[in-house]
Amino acid sequence: MQELKRIRNERGWSQRRLATEAGVDQVTVNHIETGKRSPNVETLEKLARALDVEVADFFPKAEPLLFERDETAEMLATASDTELGDLYEELLHQVDTLRDQGKRDGAEFGRTMVKVLKVFNERQARDRSREKV
Repeated sequence: MQELKRIRNERGWSQRRLATEAGVDQVTVNHIETGKRSPNVETLEKLARALDVEVADFFPKAEPLLFERDETAEMLATASDTELGDLYEELLHQVDTLRDQGKRDGAEFGRTMVKVLKVFNERQARDRSREKV
């Protein structure tokens, strides 16, 4: 876990100090940082408390956001059907990428995906109703 090591180094702490502060063995810290061991939730929580960070801080975002939250509503409202379809395809691609990388921190991404799908479905329903007339 490179982020654990980065945060520890930012604080100027040794592995020994982190282990002492967190109440875990120094070997555990070393194995987690070098990828020899995957930590359990309890250990992650202890390390986070000791470093005064959130557990999520140990897991960097896999991809940058496609656009900022404030821009989402405006972009969706003004996007053409083609642009919306392209965005939908890009989001699906990113979902596959995150899944392949084993990333689980996609809450913001998921909310954006739901917004896109809602607009996309509303437009399709509108177009179907126009075809019937």
